[in-house]
Amino acid sequence: MFPFFVEAYPWDVVSPAGEKRLECLHGEVGITGVALWASTPPFSAMNRFGETAGMVRSSGGLLYKPKDSDFESSDCKPVIADLARENDSMRRAIDVCDHHGLGVRFIGSALRGGGMANRYPEFAAINALGAKSQDCVCPSNVDVQTYVGGLAASLQELKSDAELVVSDMVAGCDDLLCTPRSYDAALLDTVEQALLTWCFCDACAAKAGREGIDVAAVNIDVRRAVGEAIDRGPRDECAHDAMPNMDAAMQAYWSTHLETVADLFEIVEAKSGGEVIFAEENMCDIAASSSTTLQVFVGSLEEFQDVSEENENSVEIAFPAALAVAGEAADLTAALKAAVDADVLGITVRHLGMIPEAAIVPLKQAIRFARRAV
Repeated sequence: MFPFFVEAYPWDVVSPAGEKRLECLHGEVGITGVALWASTPPFSAMNRFGETAGMVRSSGGLLYKPKDSDFESSDCKPVIADLARENDSMRRAIDVCDHHGLGVRFIGSALRGGGMANRYPEFAAINALGAKSQDCVCPSNVDVQTYVGGLAASLQELKSDAELVVSDMVAGCDDLLCTPRSYDAALLDTVEQALLTWCFCDACAAKAGREGIDVAAVNIDVRRAVGEAIDRGPRDECAHDAMPNMDAAMQAYWSTHLETVADLFEIVEAKSGGEVIFAEENMCDIAASSSTTLQVFVGSLEEFQDVSEENENSVEIAFPAALAVAGEAADLTAALKAAVDADVLGITVRHLGMIPEAAIVPLKQAIRFARRAV
């Protein structure tokens, strides 16, 4: 059956009201499974179900309690989210999904779960300006690789046949870009923003150095490009698709990091029990050469169409439930049908706790019409 998933936090599912919404989405809309967040960066979310309905804030981390033995071989230990320490709702959420005959996926943040770099600064990503990330660790460190493998293995123990959607696979120090009202970041176009996130930690530098790359010269080139962008100011036209003017050393340096990420993918796949799906926004240049299923998030009906047209039979699409309300139901139906016609491998709606009643009927119409097109 063509996979239609709904994304959720564990607490979205386990309350009576949340389970009732899940029954509606399964019976009326036709979803086939639930993608449960298992490891998250720091977040704020609204919880509309249960006695604790309201705003949920967390420093992030694992939303379940793993066995210590899963991570004993790494000096990089997982951060357990405060919500998981208070109650282990993940296993109850899995039981609810099993009871209703729904498939289960886990969504796991590989490098940012719980602001790992703040706890383990020795593994933090470091940009060309020498700034350490507060939340992102770098997979060039062996201990980080072992940790990510342990994360995949611990999720396999929760449910052996569950698929894994893994995000945050590319290390980057983007704290400046994520800071509200960041005037400095506003002066940079997309190209220079990307350069500013490149990791120059000791592990990355050592790996590149072993391959004969002059890391100091690459660092200087990146800082020069960022400085020139600030002096120049934003371009008249957005350069989203432009590539930086990279010399051979810069290209080689970035290639070493992509190779590290590709190796990390293999570790995750080896440790995971089910299929592994990678979030496209964290794939960068690896996406073009990967045969793994990619999940692409689209925030508008126009992006829906673009992704469908560019799809090469290895893409899933995730979209916010708001598209079923903000747009006409017929537009969403057409977008979903175009995605199915383009052989998109699956659809995920974000997410259960924030899917409004007004979206139920449009989602039902769109999904059932698209399923008939399979």
